[in-house]
Amino acid sequence: MNAAALPFELPAALEATEPPEARGLKRDEVRLLVSRVDIDSIVHSRFSELPQWLAPGDLLVVNTSGTVKAALAARTSDGDRFELHLSTRLPGNFWVIEVRRPGPVASLPCRDAHAGTLFELAGGGREEPPRRP
Repeated sequence: MNAAALPFELPAALEATEPPEARGLKRDEVRLLVSRVDIDSIVHSRFSELPQWLAPGDLLVVNTSGTVKAALAARTSDGDRFELHLSTRLPGNFWVIEVRRPGPVASLPCRDAHAGTLFELAGGGREEPPRRP
């Protein structure tokens, strides 16, 4: 199943706008969407049920990075379109960014991004990689 082909729109009423505890839930009661590529299925679950979805040898990656609700439209000099998602501000006015490719429903991770790529931003701005001393 091609995720980009799924017509999906999240109703505003279903967006998580505050932590689960503020909504009367335990942290492990949040929803979990499980995609089973091997059998082409999607299952609605809860985070507390995560162990049932894991098998010996599976790798679980936990992303604890903070995010900022900000994404910048960007282009390279060849005209390729990207989105730069801002993550963490570092000393010296540097930012950790996630380079993504715009999709029809949502942006997707860009797995072939290269260090040193110059991105042109709207309004004449530029995202430049830091210069090495």
